Amino acid sequence: MNYGFQSEAATDLSNVVQRFKVGRAYEGPQILLGWGFFNDDNVAEFKIMKKAGAYPLSINDGILVVSGNSSGAYGDLEVNAGAIYYYTMFVKLAGETEFKFDTSCMGKALAVRTGYYQDALWRLIPQVYRVKNGVQIDLEKTLIT
Repeated sequence: MNYGFQSEAATDLSNVVQRFKVGRAYEGPQILLGWGFFNDDNVAEFKIMKKAGAYPLSINDGILVVSGNSSGAYGDLEVNAGAIYYYTMFVKLAGETEFKFDTSCMGKALAVRTGYYQDALWRLIPQVYRVKNGVQIDLEKTLIT
């Protein structure tokens, strides 16, 4: 995948970053972020930056979402429904002065309103199929998963 930078701009952090996940939430327009390090002591600091339209390529490129020095999770509520957000986690290793990133520390997600797309899909289903065990399914009381 081409992230819009030369390959030497990214650093291999596979021995430091165990996981970095970006996904849409099921409650309201928010993006869920999760990250883990093999050993939190190896990380002096991290910053997760976000941008609309392209991946952030430095700690000065985009908006700071969260920072710290240990594994964790965060729900980004500062999003607009219908927009795609791109996230990059930058890591400053213990004893070093510069932040680095790896392509495995990048992710994107679409922010959606709860039920918006589910409701639109539900309305496409013919009325005859909206019955369960002979009982009409009430859209307002049914969670479609």
